[in-house]
Amino acid sequence: MPASPLPWLAVARVRLETGRRSEAIDAARKADELAPDHSAVGRALAMFYAQAEEFERAAEFELRWLAANPADEAARLRAMDFLIRAGEPEKGIEVGRQA
Repeated sequence: MPASPLPWLAVARVRLETGRRSEAIDAARKADELAPDHSAVGRALAMFYAQAEEFERAAEFELRWLAANPADEAARLRAMDFLIRAGEPEKGIEVGRQA
């Protein structure tokens, strides 16, 4: 399989869209393993996990993106939303206060 995370992201999306959730998450994890410090990959993974309704994981990756891009207010709002949906409203509020 490819050493680049990008094909794995594509596989993850296709598998999620075709109802193969477990396989989709496995592919997303592989993408993260290949590029754990790549903020753009992390951003794509945040959106993937949100679509998969894995909001705790989505928040984790959105917060990584936000750490690398602190002026991105849209990312801040997404991180807050993901944290609230993950059942952690206090953490979401704290992220909002950091603006």
